[in-house]
Amino acid sequence: MQPAGYVREKELVEFLRGLIAINTVNPPGNEEPAAQYVAAKMRQEGMDVEIMEVSPGRANVVAWLGGRSNAPTLMLNGHLDTVPVGEKDRWQVDPFGAEVKEGRIYGRGASDNKGGVTTIFHAALAVHRAGIRLANPVMVVGVMAEETTGQGTHFLLDRGIHPRQAIVAEWSQAARIAIGYRGRMGLEVETKGKTAHGSRPHQGINAIEQMFEVVVPAIKQYINGLPFTPIPAFLVNGSSASVTMIEGGVKANVIPDACKVQVDIRLAPGQDPTQVREGLKKVEAQIRKEFPHLGITLAITDQRFPFVTSTDDPLVRELAAGIQEVLGREATIIGKTGSSDGNFIVERLRVPVVAYGPGNDTGHAPNEYIEIQDLVNCTRVLATLIPRLAEE
Repeated sequence: MQPAGYVREKELVEFLRGLIAINTVNPPGNEEPAAQYVAAKMRQEGMDVEIMEVSPGRANVVAWLGGRSNAPTLMLNGHLDTVPVGEKDRWQVDPFGAEVKEGRIYGRGASDNKGGVTTIFHAALAVHRAGIRLANPVMVVGVMAEETTGQGTHFLLDRGIHPRQAIVAEWSQAARIAIGYRGRMGLEVETKGKTAHGSRPHQGINAIEQMFEVVVPAIKQYINGLPFTPIPAFLVNGSSASVTMIEGGVKANVIPDACKVQVDIRLAPGQDPTQVREGLKKVEAQIRKEFPHLGITLAITDQRFPFVTSTDDPLVRELAAGIQEVLGREATIIGKTGSSDGNFIVERLRVPVVAYGPGNDTGHAPNEYIEIQDLVNCTRVLATLIPRLAEE
């Protein structure tokens, strides 16, 4: 029997429901119980598995096919942590109840990324059950901290793990291959002004107004004006800057002397974060020159390079062939709007990376869910693909 024949829908559903029930909201993460849960299932089947503690209560789980190696032919990478639940009254189901209804499994992490973790480990399990001896080692990993720093993947790379190619199990849906991601920069901006009575604003310097009348518009103008080459397959092209968090103010009748915002910057493939850093320094310097009495500080808090993998790369071609064989339809090529650990892998190792996995855009939203058929289809495709890529 071919590996795809060992993929069992009921088993996938039960496993994913158990994984969703383990709260791995990051912060704080607490991914170790989820890593142990995955490891227990794989060990029960006789697979070679290890738990890698990254910090107390936080761990990666790794399964090997074809022996252990620091240079596996393929890394399948999914993440165990999730974003917070948010406002619970906006959920129509228990976020950790893993409720099944109308062909879907609901819960925080169902789509991002516990469905993907379920897929990659069970695809590997199907290959193991089929008794296929791989020509080269394949590494399957569930990592911690993808939703924040990417620490789990960095931990692996820091240990010298250098795959020749990688698939991150972020959602694409079964018939689509994501060949790249936009990059991300986290920017923290502070303005310092001068307090005054609310009735005498001319005696103060309003840090909040200056933030949104001067500083943020200058940042947006610079980021939105960055040149880029459109890639038709990408769901969103170009760069963007969005204020996502704000704090400031003293009292309703006091001119505020301080304001702090977080700006989420997204970059298109070809836009270099290092050059953007320099551009932002020039923006800051220009504002200081034009508004000498306004204190301003810009600090980069996070950085991920954008990337795109060629559709001619064997990784993309073989995955597309697997989709055609298993699903009977031609693969659609897309580019993702966000970023993932795939960005770090490409930046550090310069190897081909794609995103492929079950799910949809309900990740990070209330009532997150995954289609069971999508979960099954993706697992079957990857089970078919793994032996082929191991031959490369």
